[in-house]
Amino acid sequence: MADFGWRQTEPITIIGFFIEEAAMTMTVELGALEQVVDRLVRDGRYGSKSEVLRTGVRLVQEHEARLAVLLGKLEEGIKAADEGRVRPLEAVHAEILARFGTAHDE
Repeated sequence: MADFGWRQTEPITIIGFFIEEAAMTMTVELGALEQVVDRLVRDGRYGSKSEVLRTGVRLVQEHEARLAVLLGKLEEGIKAADEGRVRPLEAVHAEILARFGTAHDE
């Protein structure tokens, strides 16, 4: 494991972390990530450690939502292929070239 000079610290306690409109207190062990959180607060990017973590959780929620959409589209494509609803690669390639121009590697 690489040594980035980060120090191991005690868990931080977050007060007023909102989930589904209810405030709750939780203790989070961030390990080396606590220095990142501390720096973001110290530099004024965020007002508190809680704010940093709330932002992080929101970003994870957004990422998971986009991933769910992507996986749904993938399932649709697999189902379409299984049902034989596919087109020849050459036809799709010709449409792409007609729409976006010639391929660079030709």
